[in-house]
Amino acid sequence: MNAALATRLTFALLLLAVLPLHADTVESPMWISSQSPLQSLHLGLLPAVPRDLAPGEISTERSETWTNVWIDQRPELLIDYEAVDSRLGVSIGLRRSMQLQIALEDRTGTGGKLDSLIENFHHLIGNRDDRHTVNRDTVNIELRDPKTGALIASRHSLGPFSRAASATLSKRYAFGPDQLAAAVSVRIPRRGSDRLGPGGLDSGISLAWSGLIRGRSLHAGAGLSRLSNPYIGPLRVGRIEKTLFVAAAQPMTTRTALIAQYLFNASIAESGPLASGSHEVTLGTRVHLTRYTAFDVGLVENIINLNNGPDFGFHFGLIHNTTRRR
Repeated sequence: MNAALATRLTFALLLLAVLPLHADTVESPMWISSQSPLQSLHLGLLPAVPRDLAPGEISTERSETWTNVWIDQRPELLIDYEAVDSRLGVSIGLRRSMQLQIALEDRTGTGGKLDSLIENFHHLIGNRDDRHTVNRDTVNIELRDPKTGALIASRHSLGPFSRAASATLSKRYAFGPDQLAAAVSVRIPRRGSDRLGPGGLDSGISLAWSGLIRGRSLHAGAGLSRLSNPYIGPLRVGRIEKTLFVAAAQPMTTRTALIAQYLFNASIAESGPLASGSHEVTLGTRVHLTRYTAFDVGLVENIINLNNGPDFGFHFGLIHNTTRRR
């Protein structure tokens, strides 16, 4: 997987370097937060990049992210599942360059429909795993005591396991062609979340920069979250989570753009196989269907640390604005 991933990233960077430059507006990143097992159950802060919404203007986003997670650290830990992360967000422009976003998220465990595709690819590059040793089309999560082997937590059922609502209030600052956005966010679980999921109100702050450099849209941001619950099921986790984010968008035509983005989330597990950060990369394209509506499609991949993140996945997004693209 590493060699193939390096090839993909190199190809994407070459495209960003050589494609024609003619953009005069900033292209926003794709709306996708962390898909790693623990971080995705909490706030999963995604730094709010500056958005140029005038007072009263509304932007609606819908995204579906379908990922496959395989972490085999048996006998201590087995995480094998697929999840669909569904998000609906409405942003409204306020006075004084402020913006409010309200979002609903639903994460649902599904069967292993991507397993065969991933296995075939792994076999092609000579990288084999033990997916064939567990039941297909279900969720396989088992956490055991490393000393006694006793089962601490498990889940083998499909269906919703994390439902939440979040709100983000951001303030935009313009510095010539560059813009900064400072934001505060809160997340609260909704009825229907799994018993293994955390409860309580998570909160976070973030700072993000956006700008145009030689026609390319660039974004960089950092965030800090405070988790209300120090436990996910029986597993103790830290209360502070750090997030870093970078993205670049290269225009390909007047209606399309190539987008590459990287998201880092520091570990929240205090010990065990998941006590390391997640590194997630998304490569995709955006097509502006009209002056008001755009469609995203991307591929999700984990890098660096292959034991705390999505093995592979697809992302789809739809953006609709009440005012046409500037």
